[in-house]
Amino acid sequence: MDKTAVSEIELSSDSMNVTASSLSSSSAYRIVTNTGTMWVLGIPVTEYVIEGKYYYNSDGVTSVIYTKAYVSHNYNPAVVTDKVWESGYVSNKKYYGDAMFYYKIGLGSIGLVQLGNVYIGVVGNKNGVESGYFYTK
Repeated sequence: MDKTAVSEIELSSDSMNVTASSLSSSSAYRIVTNTGTMWVLGIPVTEYVIEGKYYYNSDGVTSVIYTKAYVSHNYNPAVVTDKVWESGYVSNKKYYGDAMFYYKIGLGSIGLVQLGNVYIGVVGNKNGVESGYFYTK
């Protein structure tokens, strides 16, 4: 996979324990995010976010609550972005969230020429964000 120099990664983590009486005392969840910005010639073009929420315990991640990926800022209206897919799953007691977007040049919601794909992901464990990635291809 070709990782380009026009991207920048920011990782952040936010966690919260669930204490609702409908859940067992050992149930807790975390929300992890990864934000990536696509840059062209030193100018930010589009900012992408992936967010995952999952249950965990002292052993690790137990199940996925949700995964969502979206464009948080589009600095250039001539760049059109379509989400192709997003997914979240648990493997080896870790949460994995992944998404892919197309980005095109066009006007409004009509993309005329597809330039490439954006890939973004986040990995979380029982302590929060473990790692993440963001690249274009």
